[in-house]
Amino acid sequence: MESNFNTRVDSISGVETSVNNTRSLKRREQTFSESARFWPKVSSPYLEDGRLSDVIAALTALSTYRYYKLKLSKLADRVCGDPSQSDYWRDVLKQHPEFFRFSTDIEGAEVVSLVWRRQFPKRFDPKMAREIERDAFDALSSSEKSQISRRPLSSSELSVLVDIAIQMHEKAADRRKSNRWWVQLVLPFIGAFSAVALDWLM
Repeated sequence: MESNFNTRVDSISGVETSVNNTRSLKRREQTFSESARFWPKVSSPYLEDGRLSDVIAALTALSTYRYYKLKLSKLADRVCGDPSQSDYWRDVLKQHPEFFRFSTDIEGAEVVSLVWRRQFPKRFDPKMAREIERDAFDALSSSEKSQISRRPLSSSELSVLVDIAIQMHEKAADRRKSNRWWVQLVLPFIGAFSAVALDWLM
């Protein structure tokens, strides 16, 4: 009788140990899950698929066109040959205020321009493809002045912007790699912990 009693006690103790171990495992999993909220996250638009090439294409289009402002439908047409893609390009360029600015034209339509090109004075005659003197600009009528733009970027200035975009893309990629250091440290502990937990539950 005493032997049967001891066997039952041992069995009950084993069940209680298994339950406690299961609870402990769940608590550790919960702690691990909660701590994951504080792991560094990377959210750079440069890490989107094809983003760097899109930015470079938009930089090229907006730096060389004779008018410094472009409607989104015109930009989409110049970049990919499809004016209906204007919403896509709006979403892309809105995420890169380091290069692009949005405004409205005299008709109230949304237009986009390069930050750098906006710093130039309005003295570029698109029809003559050259800058005019201030006196010549002052002599123009109001309607003629409305056609005057800002000069396009030179090839060397465009190269500077492209280099900046490439550098920002590379830095974003490097940050993503460096912010994953915890993966190398945590995964072995997860594996070891899981193995120990399974031994407990067995």
